[in-house]
Amino acid sequence: MFFIEQSSEKRRNYTLYLKAVGALSHLSSDNPTVPYLYYRMLEKVFCRVFGAEDLSRRDIAIDAKVSCYGIGLKTFLYRKGNSMEKISEFNKDREKYEELQHNPKKLVKIIAELRNERLKKTCVDYKISFKNLLYHCVARKDNILSLHEEKMSPIDIKSIELLTNKSKSPNITYFKDNKNEYSFNFSKSTLFKRFIVKPIYEIPVKIIDDPLPFLKDFIKKQK
Repeated sequence: MFFIEQSSEKRRNYTLYLKAVGALSHLSSDNPTVPYLYYRMLEKVFCRVFGAEDLSRRDIAIDAKVSCYGIGLKTFLYRKGNSMEKISEFNKDREKYEELQHNPKKLVKIIAELRNERLKKTCVDYKISFKNLLYHCVARKDNILSLHEEKMSPIDIKSIELLTNKSKSPNITYFKDNKNEYSFNFSKSTLFKRFIVKPIYEIPVKIIDDPLPFLKDFIKKQK
């Protein structure tokens, strides 16, 4: 996995940046214990520390490229280590499945094909091997940022199975393949994947109760 392979200096710098951002959580959040981490901030910190190419503004499968790796960056609440998170949108391809809302079997097959095509195109365009596509996730829980990494795998279309609609919403279809569980929100044209967090590293974070005095001191030092 990517993080473990990095130098001790880069790993240390990365964790220090995230600790600092987490410490200032009360600038954006009222939660007393769970650090706040805006996804754009994660992208900037990751790319700055690891010297990655920032691809987050492009409509592709990854947010960053560094060395031989293509990386999707995610930050979300820990939620007992089990969270369904957005991985792709298909608004531009809606005409390909517009008539399939009430045919879930065909719908998820089309969505899986679109997802796999996007992964393949990303690999070709950025000269990345499928085996080097991965997710780097920062899961937020009480006073801790948990790092988790896993492969970004194509959907195995032959093994797709429809699952019970847990939400009861006619707009959401749940399915799985032989590796992962997914859901597709038809109204938002959005594909989600379930992440089972297995921390490879945990960063303790002490949230500053009132960050404004801290910022005032910082400003004074700059004058």
